[in-house]
Amino acid sequence: LHLNPVHAVVQLRPSLQH
Repeated sequence: LHLNPVHAVVQLRPSLQH
């Protein structure tokens, strides 16, 4: 469970790492 929605997106799209 991720409290940060952004973190969850990063897992799905690692290429969008900041």
